[in-house]
Amino acid sequence: MDAKAALLLLTIALPARAQASDFVLPRVDFGSLRGGRAGDAVPRVQGAPLKAEPNPALVVLKLVNRSIAAETDWGRLPEGMSQALIEVHPAPGAAADPGEVVLEVAELRHGEGYRPGTGSLAPDAKDRSQWLYTPFSEPKDEKHPKTVSVVVVPKRNGRVVGEPVMVEVKPVFAHLTLFHSHAPRERAHAARADDYELAWRYAQWKYDVDTADSSSVRYDPKVATMGVTNPGAFNVGRHVRLGPTAFNSENICASVLGHENVHSGQSLVTFLSSRRAEPPAYQWEMDNAARLGSNASYMAELKAFKLWYEGKGPKPDL
Repeated sequence: MDAKAALLLLTIALPARAQASDFVLPRVDFGSLRGGRAGDAVPRVQGAPLKAEPNPALVVLKLVNRSIAAETDWGRLPEGMSQALIEVHPAPGAAADPGEVVLEVAELRHGEGYRPGTGSLAPDAKDRSQWLYTPFSEPKDEKHPKTVSVVVVPKRNGRVVGEPVMVEVKPVFAHLTLFHSHAPRERAHAARADDYELAWRYAQWKYDVDTADSSSVRYDPKVATMGVTNPGAFNVGRHVRLGPTAFNSENICASVLGHENVHSGQSLVTFLSSRRAEPPAYQWEMDNAARLGSNASYMAELKAFKLWYEGKGPKPDL
């Protein structure tokens, strides 16, 4: 029977309203159509990459304190401020021994190229699921240190076995004056009076600022300017108070310390006259701007105030 005759008989035999269930397609072996067997895998197209199967996570890292201070040669920074605690836990459903896992620094991010080092990682001697990260040391001659993000990954037998964590290593001065903790398991808090004292003492040490003529220096949140110096009773001693804006940066803090120390060394006659007292203090800041890392905008501010106190310019509009 030819094809036309078969089609005619099929048309006659079908009911007027055929249902989908009335049709049964013969089983087709698509594998044989490819020259293979049914159920064979689809052949790889030459040059097309295969999708890699992701490695199942064996462990989960928990970063106890995310933000820490850089190390420093200055001996007064609390040790815990420069330590990040990382805990290694088995991933859900994974039978992994955290003791077999090694943590490594994978990369450094941010910091605009500021790369003083990578730091080090070490497990606790009694519990290898607890690791301490100790950061790089902040160079004393670095006038503009930056925050660096340190990426830490877990490995076993050289293979990454979990998601990374990121530790933020802040410059020492910035860490002290921002929201921080003093040790890995301590609650973080905003900067307090003792933190500000550490901050100005660090700036004094780092930039070798002489404060010998100042009887005392302390942070005072009520001071509206960067700093103020007052004589003691019966003109005995000079007492410096630093306002919040003196802590905008370590460079400004060091500069203000030097400015106020000039006032502390002035005679009472000079000290009681702003026109006589202020120009030398601003001149000290300008003369030391390069070694203190003062930026151009701050330098312009210093010049404007000096001219105003000398009666050679308008009062700066800041």
